[in-house]
Amino acid sequence: MRQDDLLYIEKVRRLKKVTVVTTNNRYEVNGSIHELASHLTADNFFNGFQSYILNTEHIQTVNFTLGHVTMSNGDELNFSRGTIKKLRDFIREK
Repeated sequence: MRQDDLLYIEKVRRLKKVTVVTTNNRYEVNGSIHELASHLTADNFFNGFQSYILNTEHIQTVNFTLGHVTMSNGDELNFSRGTIKKLRDFIREK
């Protein structure tokens, strides 16, 4: 799998698994978010969340007020105010 095709990675609650979402598929993988993060080399991956890693190249829209992020495949992700602020700062610095 190419890193360009990766949209986001989501931690599966209470299990040592993550869901990897690409442009074409979803995969459930054994391991942790931190383990996968160590293999991502591109600087467009935002890892400021506890349960997600986002490929900022695949973010379609962000509502910073409500904490909603829409990815290029149409998935909507919701985050807290503090977390969405970290994302805003990351995007501004790029």
